Amino acid sequence: MGLRVNFIPEFATVEDFEQLGEAAVTAPICPTYTDYLSRGLKEEYGVPFFLYPPPTGISNTDEWLRQIAKFTGKEEEVEKLIEEEHKRWVPQIERIKEEFKKLRVNGEKTKILGSLGQGRLVSQLPYFDELGLQSPAAMAQDFDNLLIDELEEIIEQVGDFDLMVNTFQAAEQANITQQLNPDLALTCPFQGGSWERDNNITRIHSLRGDADPWSAQSGYAGAVAFGDFLLQSFKNRSYQKVLSEKTERSYKDWWYEQPDPLYYLEKEEKGK
Repeated sequence: MGLRVNFIPEFATVEDFEQLGEAAVTAPICPTYTDYLSRGLKEEYGVPFFLYPPPTGISNTDEWLRQIAKFTGKEEEVEKLIEEEHKRWVPQIERIKEEFKKLRVNGEKTKILGSLGQGRLVSQLPYFDELGLQSPAAMAQDFDNLLIDELEEIIEQVGDFDLMVNTFQAAEQANITQQLNPDLALTCPFQGGSWERDNNITRIHSLRGDADPWSAQSGYAGAVAFGDFLLQSFKNRSYQKVLSEKTERSYKDWWYEQPDPLYYLEKEEKGK
C-alpha cells in the first residue's frame, strides 16, 4: 500500500514514540489498550483514529485495512491487497474450519469460552464464528459504552451469548466453567487459575503476545496461526488429563452444583 508502519508500544524506541504525532491515522490492534493513547494523540496533535474493528480474523482485517485506507487515500490499493491476501489465507481458514467440523459431537459446534478485554470481545467472537465455533459466553475485563454499538452488530451476526464482566475470581470461574461446560476455555494472565484443573477442559492463554509468527493473532497470518493453535489444543490434551486425574477438585461439590457464580455477593447484599 506504500505506507510506513510505526508499531508501538512493544519493542518501540524513543524515536518511534517521538513520531506518533506525525501519523496519518492511529489504527488499533486492541481497542481496549489503544483508546487512551489514540485520544491523546487526537487532542494534542490532531491525529485521527478509529477503534473498531481490530484486525482479528479475515473479515475484521478486511475492514481494518479499509479504515486505514480511508485516512490515507489508499482505497484502490487496499482492495487489491485484500484480494491478494484472500487467495493466500482464506483457503487455510477453510482447512481449519473443516478440522473443527471433525471434532463435533452429535453435530454440535465446538464451544469456546472467551476471556477477553472489551476490545477483543468484539473482535474474537466474529472470528470464532468464522472458524465454525460457538461462543455461549464471554468474560470481559471491562465493559462500558466504548463499543456498545459494535456489540449489537455482533449479536446479530453470531447470536445471543452471556456476557460476564470482570468475573476473574478463581471460584467464580470454576462455577462458570462448570455450568457452561465448554470444550475450550481462554484465559488471561492475571486471572485466578485453579478452576482449570476441573472437568479436564482444554485451557490456553488468550493473549499470547510473544513476538513469534507461530504466536500471531492479528491480521490474515494471525487468523491462521491462532486457528491452528486452537486446533492443536485439542490434539494433545495430556496436560489437562494428568491435572484432572492427579488433582482434587478445588471446591466443595455444592459450589459447582449451585447455579450462581456470584452467590456470596448476593448473600452479602441481602444481609444489609
